[in-house]
Amino acid sequence: MLKILIVFLALPQLAFCGDFSEWFRATPGGNTISYEALSNDQSVMIHCGRMYDAGKDYQRVIDHIERWYFYKDFVVGNYWENGVREYFVFNELTCQCQTFSDWEAFEKQKRELGIKPIIWTRWYSKFWGVITGEGDFGTPFDRLPLSLLIWCLIIITPIQLIMSRFSPKSRLNQILLLAFCSIAFRLWLDIHPQSF
Repeated sequence: MLKILIVFLALPQLAFCGDFSEWFRATPGGNTISYEALSNDQSVMIHCGRMYDAGKDYQRVIDHIERWYFYKDFVVGNYWENGVREYFVFNELTCQCQTFSDWEAFEKQKRELGIKPIIWTRWYSKFWGVITGEGDFGTPFDRLPLSLLIWCLIIITPIQLIMSRFSPKSRLNQILLLAFCSIAFRLWLDIHPQSF
C-alpha cells in the first residue's frame, strides 16, 4: 500500500514537462498570448486577435516578452530586444503597441494612460499557459496531497456547517469558513486575470 501511495505522490513531479510545451491563451481584451518554440528560440508573444477568429487579422505584435500584466484594456510589461530589456504597452482594442527603451518614459506613459495598478499588480510570465503555471489555481493541483486537501475542504466545510447548525462559536467552523473563502477568492482571481 505504501509503494502505491509513493507512486501517486511522486509521479506528477516526475512526469512534469512544462518546458517542452507550447500554449495559446486568450487575453481579457480578445487577443492571444502564446508561448512558442521556434527554431531554437522560445518566446512569449502577443498576437492581434484570437487564433481562430476570422474577424481580425491574426498577426504577431510583439515577442520575447519576459513578464506582463493586464490592466483595463491594456497589456503592459517588458521584453528582450537584442539582449536588452525594453518595455511595452499594448492596447488590446486597437492592437497598437508602444515600445520604450527608457524606464522613465515607460512610467510616464503608464501614468498618462492611467494604467498603473493601484492595489495589486498581477504579473505573469511564460508559465501562465501551463496548467501548473502562475496566475492559475493549478499550482496546488499538480501536487496530489494539496489537491486532496483542497477537495476535502470544499466537501467537508458545508457538511460540518450543516451538522453544527452554523454555530459561529465553533472554532472549527471559523477555520473551515476562512479556508473555504480563501479558496473561493483564489478561484475567482483565476477567472479574472486583471490587476487592480
